[in-house]
Amino acid sequence: MVKLFKVHKFSGLAAGALLLLLAVTGFFLDHDKWRFLYSFTFSSSSDALLKKEQRLFEGYFIDPLNTLHKIACGKRGIFESFDNGNSFTKISDWAWLALRYD
Repeated sequence: MVKLFKVHKFSGLAAGALLLLLAVTGFFLDHDKWRFLYSFTFSSSSDALLKKEQRLFEGYFIDPLNTLHKIACGKRGIFESFDNGNSFTKISDWAWLALRYD
C-alpha cells in the first residue's frame, strides 16, 4: 500500500508540473502583442523593412560584398531586397528564426 501511495504522489506531482508548464507557455503564446517577447532592434534596419507585412523580423542580413542586397527572415518567410531595403520580394513561405552567413 505504501508503494502505491508513492507512485500516486509522484505521478500527481509530475502531472501538476506539466500542467503548470502548459499554463505558463500558453499565457505567453496568447499575449503575442507584447513586443518584448518576439522582437529585436537593429540599429541599421530601414523603415521599409520594419513596415513589411506589419511584423518585425527575427533575422536580418546585409551582404558584405553588395550593401544594397539585404535579406530578412521571420515567421512569415524570407524576404530579399536588391535596392537597399526599399522593396522586398518574398522568396520563401516557411517560418525562419535566424540567418547564417557562410
